[in-house]
Amino acid sequence: MGEANTTVRVCLTEGCNKKVKRKYCSRKCSDRNYYLKNKEQVVARINRWRLKNPEKVKELIRENNKKYYLNNREKHHEAMRKQYHKNKELWNSRSSVYNIVNGKGGYVEYPIPNSTCKVCGSTKKLRIHCEGIYRYKRNVVEAINKEKIYYLCSLH
Repeated sequence: MGEANTTVRVCLTEGCNKKVKRKYCSRKCSDRNYYLKNKEQVVARINRWRLKNPEKVKELIRENNKKYYLNNREKHHEAMRKQYHKNKELWNSRSSVYNIVNGKGGYVEYPIPNSTCKVCGSTKKLRIHCEGIYRYKRNVVEAINKEKIYYLCSLH
Protein backbone atom coordinates (compact mmCIF):
# COMPACT_ATOMS: atom_id res chain seq x y z
CA MET A 1 0.00 0.00 0.00
CA GLY A 2 1.02 3.57 -0.68
CA GLU A 3 2.01 5.92 2.07
CA ALA A 4 -0.42 8.71 2.84
CA ASN A 5 0.76 12.29 2.81
CA THR A 6 1.19 12.97 6.55
CA THR A 7 2.40 16.58 6.39
CA VAL A 8 0.23 18.89 8.44
CA ARG A 9 -0.31 22.39 7.13
CA VAL A 10 -0.95 25.38 9.34
CA CYS A 11 -2.84 28.55 8.40
CA LEU A 12 -0.47 31.13 6.85
CA THR A 13 -1.84 34.08 8.82
CA GLU A 14 0.39 35.27 11.65
CA GLY A 15 -0.90 34.19 15.06
CA CYS A 16 -3.28 31.53 13.66
CA ASN A 17 -2.18 27.94 14.31
CA LYS A 18 -5.18 26.02 12.98
CA LYS A 19 -4.60 22.92 10.87
CA VAL A 20 -5.81 23.41 7.31
CA LYS A 21 -6.01 21.70 3.95
CA ARG A 22 -5.50 24.95 2.01
CA LYS A 23 -3.51 28.12 2.71
CA TYR A 24 -5.93 29.71 5.18
CA CYS A 25 -8.41 28.36 7.69
CA SER A 26 -11.14 30.89 6.81
CA ARG A 27 -12.02 33.88 4.67
CA LYS A 28 -11.38 36.13 7.67
CA CYS A 29 -7.78 34.91 7.98
CA SER A 30 -7.28 35.38 4.25
CA ASP A 31 -8.55 38.97 4.40
CA ARG A 32 -6.44 39.75 7.47
CA ASN A 33 -3.32 38.42 5.75
CA TYR A 34 -4.09 40.56 2.64
CA TYR A 35 -4.50 43.64 4.86
CA LEU A 36 -1.23 43.01 6.68
CA LYS A 37 0.69 42.61 3.41
CA ASN A 38 -0.92 45.66 1.70
CA LYS A 39 -1.61 47.91 4.67
CA GLU A 40 -0.03 51.04 3.16
CA GLN A 41 -2.10 50.79 -0.03
CA VAL A 42 -5.32 50.18 1.89
CA VAL A 43 -4.73 53.14 4.21
CA ALA A 44 -3.83 55.40 1.25
CA ARG A 45 -7.06 54.38 -0.53
CA ILE A 46 -9.12 55.10 2.59
CA ASN A 47 -7.48 58.52 3.03
CA ARG A 48 -8.14 59.44 -0.62
CA TRP A 49 -11.80 58.50 -0.19
CA ARG A 50 -12.04 60.59 2.99
CA LEU A 51 -10.59 63.63 1.21
CA LYS A 52 -13.05 63.27 -1.67
CA ASN A 53 -16.12 62.76 0.58
CA PRO A 54 -15.84 64.98 3.68
CA GLU A 55 -19.63 65.29 4.09
CA LYS A 56 -20.10 61.51 4.09
CA VAL A 57 -17.27 61.17 6.60
CA LYS A 58 -18.93 63.69 8.94
CA GLU A 59 -22.26 61.90 8.59
CA LEU A 60 -20.69 58.50 9.31
CA ILE A 61 -18.90 59.90 12.37
CA ARG A 62 -22.17 61.37 13.68
CA GLU A 63 -23.99 58.06 13.14
CA ASN A 64 -21.24 56.07 14.85
CA ASN A 65 -21.19 58.47 17.80
CA LYS A 66 -24.97 58.17 18.19
CA LYS A 67 -24.78 54.37 18.08
CA TYR A 68 -21.94 54.33 20.59
CA TYR A 69 -23.75 56.72 22.90
CA LEU A 70 -26.99 54.72 22.77
CA ASN A 71 -25.21 51.41 23.43
CA ASN A 72 -22.65 52.68 25.96
CA ARG A 73 -24.40 55.49 27.76
CA GLU A 74 -23.00 54.58 31.19
CA LYS A 75 -19.43 54.32 29.86
CA HIS A 76 -19.83 57.73 28.24
CA HIS A 77 -21.14 59.31 31.43
CA GLU A 78 -18.37 57.70 33.46
CA ALA A 79 -15.73 59.05 31.06
CA MET A 80 -17.24 62.54 31.28
CA ARG A 81 -17.21 62.38 35.10
CA LYS A 82 -13.54 61.33 35.04
CA GLN A 83 -12.67 64.27 32.78
CA TYR A 84 -14.59 66.62 35.07
CA HIS A 85 -12.77 65.39 38.17
CA LYS A 86 -9.43 65.51 36.35
CA ASN A 87 -9.69 69.28 35.76
CA LYS A 88 -12.64 70.87 37.59
CA GLU A 89 -11.42 74.43 37.04
CA LEU A 90 -11.52 74.08 33.25
CA TRP A 91 -15.06 72.65 33.27
CA ASN A 92 -16.35 75.29 35.69
CA SER A 93 -14.67 77.96 33.57
CA ARG A 94 -16.45 76.73 30.45
CA SER A 95 -19.84 76.77 32.13
CA SER A 96 -19.35 80.21 33.70
CA VAL A 97 -18.13 81.72 30.39
CA TYR A 98 -21.15 80.25 28.58
CA ASN A 99 -23.54 81.60 31.24
CA ILE A 100 -22.02 85.09 31.17
CA VAL A 101 -21.93 85.34 27.36
CA ASN A 102 -25.52 84.11 26.99
CA GLY A 103 -27.01 85.79 30.08
CA LYS A 104 -27.99 82.59 31.89
CA GLY A 105 -27.65 81.48 35.49
CA GLY A 106 -28.45 84.88 36.97
CA TYR A 107 -25.79 86.76 34.98
CA VAL A 108 -26.41 89.83 32.83
CA GLU A 109 -25.72 89.06 29.17
CA TYR A 110 -22.29 90.17 27.97
CA PRO A 111 -22.05 89.02 24.33
CA ILE A 112 -18.86 88.58 22.34
CA PRO A 113 -18.73 91.57 19.93
CA ASN A 114 -17.60 89.70 16.80
CA SER A 115 -20.05 86.86 16.21
CA THR A 116 -18.11 85.21 13.39
CA CYS A 117 -15.40 82.55 13.35
CA LYS A 118 -12.03 84.14 14.12
CA VAL A 119 -10.22 81.93 11.55
CA CYS A 120 -12.51 81.69 8.53
CA GLY A 121 -15.28 84.26 9.16
CA SER A 122 -18.09 81.69 9.06
CA THR A 123 -21.32 82.34 10.96
CA LYS A 124 -22.52 78.71 11.15
CA LYS A 125 -21.96 76.20 13.97
CA LEU A 126 -19.99 78.58 16.19
CA ARG A 127 -18.47 77.55 19.51
CA ILE A 128 -16.96 79.70 22.23
CA HIS A 129 -13.19 79.28 22.52
CA CYS A 130 -11.13 80.46 25.52
CA GLU A 131 -7.38 80.90 25.58
CA GLY A 132 -7.29 80.56 29.37
CA ILE A 133 -9.32 79.57 32.41
CA TYR A 134 -11.75 82.31 33.47
CA ARG A 135 -13.98 81.63 36.47
CA TYR A 136 -15.37 85.03 37.47
CA LYS A 137 -17.36 87.63 35.58
CA ARG A 138 -14.75 90.42 35.73
CA ASN A 139 -12.11 88.03 34.31
CA VAL A 140 -14.46 86.91 31.53
CA VAL A 141 -15.30 90.52 30.60
CA GLU A 142 -11.59 91.47 30.51
CA ALA A 143 -10.81 88.43 28.36
CA ILE A 144 -13.62 89.29 25.92
CA ASN A 145 -12.34 92.87 25.63
CA LYS A 146 -8.77 91.60 25.03
CA GLU A 147 -10.16 89.09 22.46
CA LYS A 148 -8.98 86.04 24.41
CA ILE A 149 -12.52 84.65 24.30
CA TYR A 150 -13.90 84.38 20.78
CA TYR A 151 -15.95 82.21 18.45
CA LEU A 152 -14.57 79.36 16.32
CA CYS A 153 -16.65 77.28 13.94
CA SER A 154 -16.80 73.50 14.40
CA LEU A 155 -14.18 72.98 11.67
CA HIS A 156 -11.42 74.73 13.65
